[in-house]
Amino acid sequence: GGAKGGFANLVGLLLLPLASGGLAYVGQASRGGEPHVVATVQQQTLLPHLRSRFVSPECTAHETLGAYFLHNDEFLRAARLQSVTLSFFAQQLQPLQMQPSATYLHTVWQTMGRSAGGAIKPTPEVVELFGSKTLLPLRSGQVVAVGELSSTLALPAPLLQLELDGAASHWAPQASQAADAEPAAARPRVDELMSTLAVPVVDPAFVCVDEAPLKDQTAAAEALAGYIAADATEPHQLAPALVDKLGARDAAHGALEWSQLSRDGSRALLGLFAEHHVREEAVAMAQDWPPADPDASTEEAREAANGSPPPGSS
Repeated sequence: GGAKGGFANLVGLLLLPLASGGLAYVGQASRGGEPHVVATVQQQTLLPHLRSRFVSPECTAHETLGAYFLHNDEFLRAARLQSVTLSFFAQQLQPLQMQPSATYLHTVWQTMGRSAGGAIKPTPEVVELFGSKTLLPLRSGQVVAVGELSSTLALPAPLLQLELDGAASHWAPQASQAADAEPAAARPRVDELMSTLAVPVVDPAFVCVDEAPLKDQTAAAEALAGYIAADATEPHQLAPALVDKLGARDAAHGALEWSQLSRDGSRALLGLFAEHHVREEAVAMAQDWPPADPDASTEEAREAANGSPPPGSS
């Protein structure tokens, strides 16, 4: 095609701007014999030892040409340029001798997210490439190995601050009268419960709730809001997310601190899990229950999905 031929025709021309200044021939290796590397300004700050190989960051920032340098594989192959892939980044990222700053960590995770084309999850590839690197920021201020992500809870701030209703009537309706005779139950927050159970939580500033900017390679860095995939983004997703992470944490690090939970904390978790169970049962019943009358109204089906018994079931 014309585009492919056009890219090939660039090879050998003195047109490639370098970060170190001057121009290089398109398709020519760097002085060390390795391909030149395409990276943004932020990415270049993470890999200073590659300065002699970097293409000028103005190439990626260019309004028209930036898209070619950032994610046009055909162009990159024709020009024999190396992009910052996940594997390349993991191989080249050198360990720090001190605790990384927040700015450094944001740039690292932003690069990982863009290289992966979306929010980062603890996939086998991510664990293999980055698992031993101390780059995972926790809400406590600690920075731990990326391999801990599979047993670390990642939630946006609103869900961490969500207060759970520990009222007994929510998970044991038959106990509602007894509950009325007791003092009002406290409403522990999710982050408080996780702290009590010794379950680590990702710094919510790094948690992604919208992958669109990460997938848009031309989006400005300041437009990105989080890079690590959230375990839940809505309250109704919270119960299964907690079950998964509590189980993973227990399997990876031994028993959780269940004995440290207060009565209100235990009730809050039970209430959350029971509410989710009831909701799932209602959905299953609605799916399994065909209306007796094929012309039955959608209102009846909607009532069934909300947990109301089908007509005539009493």
